[in-house]
Amino acid sequence: MKISLDWLGDFLDWNEPFGSAQGKKNPQRIAERITACTAEVDGMISQGTQLNGCCVGKILTVEKHPNADKLSLCDVETDKGK
Repeated sequence: MKISLDWLGDFLDWNEPFGSAQGKKNPQRIAERITACTAEVDGMISQGTQLNGCCVGKILTVEKHPNADKLSLCDVETDKGK
């Protein structure tokens, strides 16, 4: 069975022993506690790691590519600039 960390948050207090002293989620500690108290955790999958390096931007302009019918040239603004 797959269970999301956010769903577990409906039932757990993120302070010790399930999280850290600052109330942050600690997936490894949660898995250890679930294994010790309830059922064995076979593995964990981190869903956000595939998105490292991605950013969100705003498309400012769109123009047809001069040498290709199916391509467009876009000016995009991100937090790093244009």
